[in-house]
Amino acid sequence: MKIIQSANSVDVSGSPYKKKLSDGRCRLHGVWMVTLTHTSSGPPPQIKFSTGNDYTDIRCQLTSPVNPAGDLYVGGCVYDIPSDGILFEDGIYFEGNATTFRVTIFFSGGAEA
Repeated sequence: MKIIQSANSVDVSGSPYKKKLSDGRCRLHGVWMVTLTHTSSGPPPQIKFSTGNDYTDIRCQLTSPVNPAGDLYVGGCVYDIPSDGILFEDGIYFEGNATTFRVTIFFSGGAEA
């Protein structure tokens, strides 16, 4: 049986925003990202997940898509990672760009940060 845990980041703002979300060896199974309203004239809401605290070994990068009219970035996105998820050997570390959003991850293994 696989036990899925979740970890919330705080409201994200700043350039860039970084936070440790889990400890140890674990697998990322899903991501829920909610953004405030952003016009498409600025940079898209973007998040990166890396293993290890130097933020250089990026395992997953997600960018919020633009709506069909092309004027706003989508306010909420759910990303389901298929199969056994993405392996992070040394914890899950989160980095976001200068837009404001909230992120929740779903993972197995490891320990809460």
